[in-house]
Amino acid sequence: STIAEKQETATMITAIVDLCRGLNMLTVAEGIETEEQLTEIAAHGCNEVQGYIFAPALPATAIGELLRRKHIRTHEVPMSPAALSA
Repeated sequence: STIAEKQETATMITAIVDLCRGLNMLTVAEGIETEEQLTEIAAHGCNEVQGYIFAPALPATAIGELLRRKHIRTHEVPMSPAALSA
């Protein structure tokens, strides 16, 4: 991606996060796959994230085990994927 594309993306993220904050809503970034994306979205003030960086898509019945095994907690952006591999 070009610098202009990155700037446009950053502007959109900031606008959405600011809008949600103004409406007292949480923001959830979906599709986070890399450390760079995680760091960037956290820098914009996004409250929560999900994506392949933490786990692939799973059936609902497997979520409880994932949470127990990896000690994933909510409302902790940024969380390093390295912490989840322990």
